[in-house]
Amino acid sequence: MSAPVATNDPRVLHDLVRMLLSRTPAVIAANLLAGVLVTAALHATAGPGILLWLSVFTLLQVGRYQVWRGFAADPDPVARAGNWARRHAAWLFVIGTVYGLPTLLFFPPDDIARELFCLAVIAVTAMGAVATTVGYTPSLVCFAVPALLQAAIRSWLEDGVVFDVLTVVFLALPALLVYFSRTQTRAIREALQVRYENAALVTELREQKLAAERANLAKSRFFAAASHDLRQPLQALGLFTASLRDAERRPEDSRKFEQILSSVDALESLFDELLDVSRLDAGYVQPNILHLDTARLFARLESAYGPVAAKNGLELRFRGHPPPIHSDPILLERVLGNLISNALRYTLKGGVLVGWRHRGNKVLLEVWDTGIGIPRSEFRQIFDEFYQLGNPERDRRHGLGLGLATVKRVAALLECPLTLNSEPGRGSVFRIAVPLGDAAQVSAPAPVNFGNIDALTGKVIAVIEDDGVVREGLVTLLEQWRCRPVAAGSAAELSALLEAEALIPDVVLADYRLRDHQTGITAIEALRTRYGEKLPALLVSGDTTEELFRAARERSLIFIAKPVSSARLRAALLHFLAKRTPASAA
Repeated sequence: MSAPVATNDPRVLHDLVRMLLSRTPAVIAANLLAGVLVTAALHATAGPGILLWLSVFTLLQVGRYQVWRGFAADPDPVARAGNWARRHAAWLFVIGTVYGLPTLLFFPPDDIARELFCLAVIAVTAMGAVATTVGYTPSLVCFAVPALLQAAIRSWLEDGVVFDVLTVVFLALPALLVYFSRTQTRAIREALQVRYENAALVTELREQKLAAERANLAKSRFFAAASHDLRQPLQALGLFTASLRDAERRPEDSRKFEQILSSVDALESLFDELLDVSRLDAGYVQPNILHLDTARLFARLESAYGPVAAKNGLELRFRGHPPPIHSDPILLERVLGNLISNALRYTLKGGVLVGWRHRGNKVLLEVWDTGIGIPRSEFRQIFDEFYQLGNPERDRRHGLGLGLATVKRVAALLECPLTLNSEPGRGSVFRIAVPLGDAAQVSAPAPVNFGNIDALTGKVIAVIEDDGVVREGLVTLLEQWRCRPVAAGSAAELSALLEAEALIPDVVLADYRLRDHQTGITAIEALRTRYGEKLPALLVSGDTTEELFRAARERSLIFIAKPVSSARLRAALLHFLAKRTPASAA
């Protein structure tokens, strides 16, 4: 919590002085009016002397005006607020002294009506000064005391009970006025102090929030930027385990080997979840909005998650004939995939339904399940990082608790509202509202023939990877697929090897970050200069920035994020080889 604002805070004094001097034009007008009234009342008996007094009194108002203008023009009024307050009080002492002089010098003899009128004007002006000097009591004292003291002297010099009473009143009035002034000033000062304390607290809370956001963003950027180095050992482990999947082994080792493979797969999945959240928080993911065939999206999801549901004895159904939608196909598929996976994980019997509803210019995509349900008190927490419902053992087979955190971030990125309805014991439904698409702008899927594994036999795969362990893992896996891998740590080394063996690469597989500040993009461009611009190439990296994605697209490279699964790598190679013609090998 921030410290209280000090009672001598210069900002508080500045505000009080600014308030004090802001009334200057109105107060000058009132003083001149009072001076004219006193002059009019005494002119018949005082003669030219009262006019001289009015002239001096008016000149003093000009000096008061200059104090106000000087304060307004001061480049640093906060630091010099006390000086301006004292200067103002000094001028008021002179003005108050001159203002009371007519009662001593020009008092009309034997004209009680005029006498009382003049004394009343002075008393009223002094009382009015409480309001006009509030904020700085010394200014009131400097004006009221000399004016009222002269009035008290004049009343004491006059005969009569009325003047005796007025003498007491004029002597007591300054103390009463000072009391009221100090009370009001204290209240205003405390209000200003509270305002600055609140402002300081708001500023501190805002700074704490910004610091927390900066720390979270720094963490996310660190994970996103460091993902290449973090993924390298995991990539090597995945490649070596993939190369062992089809290897012969003793029956007694099969269970242990399957457990190793399962652990590696789980590790890759958990690592992907963690880095996905980091990339989203760091702002590295930007949506690519297209008009989509929702039925095609449902078909992909059914193909991916149908076997998982069947393995768990559950039913996964999709409501047919959905309208087209307008969104990012990859990000939206990730949202629905996470929701389906989450529903299957927490559903013990029954099944999961993926449906849709048409609502105006929106399509509500829904994932229903007959699972354990979610208490209303948990609705907000389940979207937090690392929060899992019904997994006190922290069983990592149930994930890290990042699936719904990713869903929330992606839905916000897509600007698609996400809602939840659930009841414990009766299941849940997640809904995401997606803009309606245009069927005329939905592009047809390009026909792809991945061929078969035999298509890789004898194909020359040029590998550029500066990490020796990962390079060895890739070579081992490619040899198992009966490819002809040629691997090196740089484009120059690879070109030398290819020329030495008189080989022409069919596909280039390059890591993005290479030694000596080289990149896989520059390495691929060097090989294309030698072997043709149409040489197929895959770019592999743990970096997933939008700039890297764009650079890969501009150069017709297929980008694959680490850790690369063997199935994904093989599919990418088959895809390239299926499209390539002999002419493109030149």
